[in-house]
Amino acid sequence: IHWLQEQRDQAGVVRGYVKWDYELRTNENIDQVVQRAFQVASTEPCGPVYLTLPTELLLEKMNEVRIPTVARHGAPSTAQADAAVLSEAATLLIEAKKPIIVAGDSGRKLQAVASLVELAETLGARVVTYPTRMNFPTTHPLCGGSDLNPYLKDADVLLLIDCDVPYVPAQGKPSPEAKVIHIGIDPAKRDIPMWVFPVDVLIEADSSKAIPALNKMIRQKIAPEKQTQFQTRFKKLQSEHRELFDGWRRSAVNKAEQKPISPEWLCHCINEAIDEDTILLNETVTNLPFATRLIHRARPGTFFSNGGTSLGWGLGGALGAKLAAPDKMVVTMVGDGSFVFGCPIPTLWAADVYKAPFLTIIFNNAIYQAPKEALRRAYGKEGVSGKTGPWVGMDIAPSPDYALIAQACRAYGQTVEEPSALPSALKDALEQLRSGRPAVLDVRIESPQSPLFTAKES
Repeated sequence: IHWLQEQRDQAGVVRGYVKWDYELRTNENIDQVVQRAFQVASTEPCGPVYLTLPTELLLEKMNEVRIPTVARHGAPSTAQADAAVLSEAATLLIEAKKPIIVAGDSGRKLQAVASLVELAETLGARVVTYPTRMNFPTTHPLCGGSDLNPYLKDADVLLLIDCDVPYVPAQGKPSPEAKVIHIGIDPAKRDIPMWVFPVDVLIEADSSKAIPALNKMIRQKIAPEKQTQFQTRFKKLQSEHRELFDGWRRSAVNKAEQKPISPEWLCHCINEAIDEDTILLNETVTNLPFATRLIHRARPGTFFSNGGTSLGWGLGGALGAKLAAPDKMVVTMVGDGSFVFGCPIPTLWAADVYKAPFLTIIFNNAIYQAPKEALRRAYGKEGVSGKTGPWVGMDIAPSPDYALIAQACRAYGQTVEEPSALPSALKDALEQLRSGRPAVLDVRIESPQSPLFTAKES
């Protein structure tokens, strides 16, 4: 790449999204540079690094290639919580009348899931699990779903675990009297320019280590009468969980004949079609609330969502998941905009060539719904689009034939418009995966107002 295509600062494009970047200046220390790159990437919080290799160096002849070793350049052990601060947190949780546990990204460590289940069961505390990982089984009776707002105002103690954005203040915030505990590898969020959520007990620790220690401390502190209170609270929350999730399921089933297809019915059908070991990736944005309510994940490492701020991750993420776990079924859910941003032609081509088939389910509402809803929320009927009708740059109509795009890449492609056809379409697509062929289902859905934008401002 030369002249007009050459960037002055290539790494500047990604510098805000990586932990470390470096431009190789000589081939003499390439082994040390690679060692450093892997060390930084694997140090908690783990993340990507970016190494630039100038063309001039790549053209140089090397007489010797030194293979880097990580034996003495590995990642450091993670921090454990201070016992005194952990004891303070334990006391607050034991004395709480309405504790809420908010799991943000704790499920990235698979062993952390069982520890969190133990903590919730010990306290009889509801858990809200944010849809970034499988942090807490959605089938567990103490799971309160992924929406914190209904419980936020009444909570007297909040335990935040690995939360980047625990809540959106415009939609709801804790009572001023509520105590807030935050456990995380970087709970002060040093890389976020402004992070101003009030916290009473800030604990810098690896949550996969801190939660087991907290469990042990709580068991040592609990009096017999408290155990009885926790058991009573557990039974109450168990009943509420059943009522909540049964209600969501009934709502979805009641829309089984609705056309265009309801996203709730689509999510219900996905839940019925996949097994508990399937790796599910999400990039649906406005339909995410329906997915978290209706698609149940109970095994660690079986759910992933985009942790960044842009779209286009879902297809590449699914390809990577399949390459990492070739024995697992991989399904990715994307919006029609996300599908286009994900560069479907090269991704599906690579999935075919490298024998890494995955199923893409397109929630095709023929619109960029998230920015449209945000504009509608900001300007209401007073904006130009609200008054005139057309939303410039938001509509994706008429919709491209995404199934044909899949077929052009030797993948299986099918468009689904009839709600009654969904179960068989999903079954057929999964059979294609088992035969080694990537698959795309273009499901034409309605575009209801997303629950993401229906919360009342407090």
